[in-house]
Amino acid sequence: MIKKLLATQKKSKGQVLVMYALMLLVIVAVMGLALDVGYAYVSYARLRRAVDAAALNASNQIKEGYTVDDLEASAIAFLQLNGVYDPSVSVRTCDNDHSMCTTPERKLVAVTASSQVPTFFMSVLGFNSFPISAEAESEAATIDVVLVFDVSESMTYDYPAGDALRDPWLCSELNACMPFQTLKSASKEFVEQLFFPYDRVSIVTFGRYGEVVLPLTNDKQDILDAIDGLKVYSGVPCPFFYESTYPTMIIDDIDELADNYSVCRLYKQSGGADDTFLPGGTRWDIINNPPTPANASNWSFSEMFCPQTELYLAGVPNMNNLRGHCNSTNMGAGLALAGNQLAGPLTRDESLWVVIVLADGAANVGYDENNTLLCPVPGECRLNKPATRYHADTNPTQYDPHDYALDMADSLYGMEVYTFGIGMGSYIIGHAAGESLMNYVVAPVDHADYQSPPRGIYYTAPTASELRDIFLKIANNIATRITR
Repeated sequence: MIKKLLATQKKSKGQVLVMYALMLLVIVAVMGLALDVGYAYVSYARLRRAVDAAALNASNQIKEGYTVDDLEASAIAFLQLNGVYDPSVSVRTCDNDHSMCTTPERKLVAVTASSQVPTFFMSVLGFNSFPISAEAESEAATIDVVLVFDVSESMTYDYPAGDALRDPWLCSELNACMPFQTLKSASKEFVEQLFFPYDRVSIVTFGRYGEVVLPLTNDKQDILDAIDGLKVYSGVPCPFFYESTYPTMIIDDIDELADNYSVCRLYKQSGGADDTFLPGGTRWDIINNPPTPANASNWSFSEMFCPQTELYLAGVPNMNNLRGHCNSTNMGAGLALAGNQLAGPLTRDESLWVVIVLADGAANVGYDENNTLLCPVPGECRLNKPATRYHADTNPTQYDPHDYALDMADSLYGMEVYTFGIGMGSYIIGHAAGESLMNYVVAPVDHADYQSPPRGIYYTAPTASELRDIFLKIANNIATRITR
């Protein structure tokens, strides 16, 4: 009996040892599985973050002349930088996957990466590794840019007085206005930095009035052609005849209506005085614009002329209040039209909105919604108090073109536009009214929601030779903002 009991106890101890061994094996397997699965999750999370970063970086490489191979190389480099050393990568864009094509065009890129995760404890069961993969889609911001250019007659002032090419009509016909031609060349180089058809450009000009020369478009050739076609404002030749009532030149009533009280081009006969425009003589006016070569041979450009000022000085009644119509820097209208382009029917909310405004003088003309001239001071129209701001609703009689431009700058800031300003030449640089306005355009500190630092930058160009570098700096600044 005792021998049987001892034999049974020995058998039980052997079974317990086997059970312990099996349980230990199960525990080790569970621990190994947990460790390997945990490591897999960590590896997947790392891969996921790396793929997100790679997709973002790849989307920022979508530039003029890119290839899908370039994007794949960029994605692999970024994955390795983030600790994924043996990735298998595929990149999809509209170029190789039509499902990525959209209307309107968007800079979309999808990156898919896979890798092998090594195992530790599971390798004893024959599982040395298992695959993981992740995919991310990214979009680089498209850019909508409005170029806002001053086209007043001072864009010919690189030529000295008396030079035939100072005539804005003549130099525009010959594509020789300076510094205007340099501005056109620099802006075309800026356009070359953009990526079409994804990015878009609009062109707005301002002189006495604002004008949308080209609505937002992604047609690169149309943009370049529109820039080539820009002309300095030249008005019409001054339609004068001699009137004995006043010892001066008087504007013809018919031509006065055609010219709508605007600045005009004054010509005179070579060696003659301005009063050689006599009744019965050949008049250089809108009837002969341009005149025949025979008539033009002994005529030369004198200056851009304000008939209202001449008539005011001659004592003609009611001319003083009309002198402001000859002013030609309506920056407020240019900024207003720029905002209308970005927020109008062609708007793209997902785009980065940019306005680049160039002026060579302070704002000196503006019109309200009823087309009434904003001119509290006859002649100059501007109060010359840049530190004092007036509002149309509270101080309508003191609201001037400078205030109007400030309001339009506020409007752009409220639309979250990145505004870059360029002040060119001696008529704006160093002058309080002009520089204070340009600084406000890029940093409207009076706006209720204004936050520092400013979204834009104000650049000064003492001469046109600096424009190329300035436009390149703006292009680089925009690219930096996209990658953030």
